[in-house]
Amino acid sequence: MGIRARAARYAAACLLVGSATVGAQDEAAEATLEAGTDAEVIAVEPLREASPAPEPAIDDGLARLDTIEVTGSRIRRADYETAQPVFVLSREDIERSGLTDISEILRNITAAGNNSLTGAQGRFALTQGETNLDLRNLGANHTLLLVNGRRWVTGLIPTQTSVSDYNTIPTAIIERVEILKDGASAIYGSDAIGGVVNVITRKDFDGGDLSYHVGQFFEQGDGTAQQLSLSWGMNRPLTNLFMNFSYTDQAEAPNENRSFTARPSAGPTRDSIVTPNALLRFVELDSRNALLYGCPNLQAGIAAGALGGSPLGGPVQMTSMIPAGLVLCDLTLNPGAEGGAGNPLDYHQIDRSNPDDVYNRFADGTLKQPNERIAFFTQLNQQVFERMHFNFEGLYNRRESTSVGQNAYLGGGNLDGGALGYLAHISASNPNNPFAQDIGWDSTCGGPADAGGDPNSPTCTGIGDGSGAWAIRRGPGLNNQSFYASVETIRAGGGFSGDFDLFSQLVFWDAGYIYSRSRIEENLPSVNYELAGIALGNFGTCDGDCAPLNVFQGSAGLTQAAIDFILTDNWQRNRTQQEIAYLNFSTELPVLDGVLAGPLAVAVGGEFRREEFESEVDDSLQRGLVRMNLIKPLGGRTYAREAYMEFGVPLLKDAPLAQALDLELAGRYSHYPRIGAVTTGKAGLRWQPVSDLMLRATYSTGFRAPSIGELYLGESQSYDPLSDPCADPGADPTADANCLQDGTPGGGSGSNVATPYDLWQGNPDLEPERSRNLTYGLIFSPRWVTDLNFSVDFYNIVIDDFVVIGQGQFFLDSCYKTEQRNYCDYIHRDATGTLTYIDTPYFNLAKVETAGVDFGIDYALPMADYGRLKLRLEASYLEKFESTAPRPGQEDEVTSEVGTVDGQFFGYPRWKAAGYLSWEVERFTASWTTRMAYHMTEPCGDLFPTPSLKDLGLCSNPDVVDADGNPAPENRLHTLFYHHVQLSYDFADYDAEIAIGVNNVFDQDPRVSRSLASLYWYNYDPNHYDAPGRFGYLRAGFRF
Repeated sequence: MGIRARAARYAAACLLVGSATVGAQDEAAEATLEAGTDAEVIAVEPLREASPAPEPAIDDGLARLDTIEVTGSRIRRADYETAQPVFVLSREDIERSGLTDISEILRNITAAGNNSLTGAQGRFALTQGETNLDLRNLGANHTLLLVNGRRWVTGLIPTQTSVSDYNTIPTAIIERVEILKDGASAIYGSDAIGGVVNVITRKDFDGGDLSYHVGQFFEQGDGTAQQLSLSWGMNRPLTNLFMNFSYTDQAEAPNENRSFTARPSAGPTRDSIVTPNALLRFVELDSRNALLYGCPNLQAGIAAGALGGSPLGGPVQMTSMIPAGLVLCDLTLNPGAEGGAGNPLDYHQIDRSNPDDVYNRFADGTLKQPNERIAFFTQLNQQVFERMHFNFEGLYNRRESTSVGQNAYLGGGNLDGGALGYLAHISASNPNNPFAQDIGWDSTCGGPADAGGDPNSPTCTGIGDGSGAWAIRRGPGLNNQSFYASVETIRAGGGFSGDFDLFSQLVFWDAGYIYSRSRIEENLPSVNYELAGIALGNFGTCDGDCAPLNVFQGSAGLTQAAIDFILTDNWQRNRTQQEIAYLNFSTELPVLDGVLAGPLAVAVGGEFRREEFESEVDDSLQRGLVRMNLIKPLGGRTYAREAYMEFGVPLLKDAPLAQALDLELAGRYSHYPRIGAVTTGKAGLRWQPVSDLMLRATYSTGFRAPSIGELYLGESQSYDPLSDPCADPGADPTADANCLQDGTPGGGSGSNVATPYDLWQGNPDLEPERSRNLTYGLIFSPRWVTDLNFSVDFYNIVIDDFVVIGQGQFFLDSCYKTEQRNYCDYIHRDATGTLTYIDTPYFNLAKVETAGVDFGIDYALPMADYGRLKLRLEASYLEKFESTAPRPGQEDEVTSEVGTVDGQFFGYPRWKAAGYLSWEVERFTASWTTRMAYHMTEPCGDLFPTPSLKDLGLCSNPDVVDADGNPAPENRLHTLFYHHVQLSYDFADYDAEIAIGVNNVFDQDPRVSRSLASLYWYNYDPNHYDAPGRFGYLRAGFRF
């Protein structure tokens, strides 16, 4: 049996040969006869359904084949094999997953990278329930999402304005998903570098379908997911109509319900010292650069000996940068003590190892963010004339989500993590202050309420009497930090399609317009630090509507009235809009007769696309008075005019060692008003020397235009950990010399009193990213083994001018630790030499290269009277993933990520693999799915140097050193296998089907990630592992 006849079964195994189009009518009939008509033809028959309704025969002497347009090509063709690898996820695969979120399903394919946004990460601001997909680890903004071959509306995250939200596509409307594992900018334009995801909706649907899905984590009884779907359609000779209504409800899965996620894996030393009993921080210096002497020797009238204990070792979460040599003393209220004025003995120094002195920051986290989604979708294909059809597609999707976070804390001071924290200091005159000194501002600077009261002014000496910080965590019931978001997506588009005769050739055409819009409104009650300062009594009498704020009595003094006074209802509204107009033609030309092996296939067309993004924020956010940072509005638009041409050139057919040899060529011209013209191209070759072997290769160039957010992002503060080389004199002679040259005091001992921050912002001067993609591989279907197929595909992707957000630490090191002194203009200090902030706009700064291999095998084994067994195995091997950051005048910084967790958010496993086994007998189907989470290593360190993870005995490889001989302990995350099972039965006599299943049958917990525990609210990488717990589900469907 040859490649063509086998392609139906190969496609059913989701390792599709080329682009999976339907063959000519006689070839398709032959393939169906050879392959059988059972469920294994899932990838061929749905493709025929995806085409427009068949047109009535026209007796004009022209031969009409059953042709369609497929992912990766604009040519309508009768051959389902092209030079590019495409993976197909069928509707059966979606239902077998037991999940209701399409991005969660796609995340498990082996080509998926680990840079996706998952539902678990939806806790972050303005990602409320938004999910996306990353292919090849390049980031979701390098994967293009299409629906029925057209771009989908982009998402609502200001820093990812070119990334689409997969949660706006209801799973109930999906017939299949085609994933092109190759670049396709020459066909689709910008963003299609890592690959293309094309969602094909259900068509040729006749009758009705009512289905209900419910699932829940067994032991925990949480994370309940429900989906109700009602579909109806009609398929008539002139009319094809499909409509769907769906409702999805995802309940939360709290961390505290699982011992694995109930608290940080490193124990209480990684908990927060900001508790409902309050944190009070004092520092003192008898001169600018002197060391502190510990708690018993604090100035300003604190009773000697009342605050005994050794100084705290290690940083505090609310402080991004601790000045070199600074010793901190942190106090909290004794359990059961009254505290307040006249009671300094009611406080003790915080002991990080004591669970009673810390706050478990995991306790209020959740693995699944609660959200509700309601969607209505309709599509129509109506024949209006004999050779013309009208088509329409409309969608309305609304999502309501709540992100329940930690019990929020409020705090202030000149060592606080907020740039304006000094406005909320505690005055020595505060009647509740038991310590006769100010807390949280430098007394050498003048009062914060004074006209000249700027702690960064030249008159300030740095850290002085009163420097420090205060903070208190809201107790239960005092308005937890919960984000509420409402997201609405609308898409409507229509057009006409048909064919006509031109010089005895049949020409297909289609033209249309699509309008899409998404918007989100997010609300979060947040502490306003101006109001907090008033409530603390710093700026006059707290009277009228003011409620006094007393942090010295812990949560007992933090009354609901005080909370209501200092909270403000902050909001942020984002809106994205997209308009697309298109015109396409496709035909075959009988040119070079006798030279080519058949007619030349041609597709030409053009597209106009306009995109807008707008972000509005309230005044408090713009002034940086809430949420510990400022956020500025964002607004911008861009548009593109594009034209393309594609050729399919049959070079040989039915020749010795060339049953088929085809060349595929494509080129695209894109013009943007700011970056000008961009051209991309593609050349592919498909060679079938014998019937059971096909070789294929494609080389293409691609690009990604800068997104609106990357161009115009408003200023936004980010408090990332920063280590100022000028704050550590003697550590690096080059840094000392450069710091002296810049005039920092003491030969490079800037004190960093103000918490330094990165200032994110857009960059209108960005250039487009440009890529080079190479894929090559083969398909082998041995004729002597029925229904056995192998595939292997190699890929290599290089992206130049890769856009990244600037990194403050990279700029600091490049400026001070090298003689060339790069990026110094982005670093800002005050007149005392104190580091204040670093401009970190987007840059075309990096080069990224990745390479690897995809493998596939599928086998269908008839078992006589016992049904049929099917086996499918898929694997991806990551050979290289390197990023290069240039350092002018010195060697580039090259980082290799393969097999590691990068210590931020992402892991790059060398292998990804999945297997699927099913047994089908009459109306009964049983399936078993296995997914491998391959081992990785991670740096065994976090933001808490004392005690280190190594000191706590938590590093599996504690004795590793780097190239310079410095300690670099590692932790190994061992390989893990997940197993899922499903049983289904089709009650054909009653037009009903029922399925039950269990995901994570053996209740495997993820591997503990030490480096990510300080970033997430759980102890694992949610991109690499499933949420802990055994998940069971039931699905029932009724056809009518």
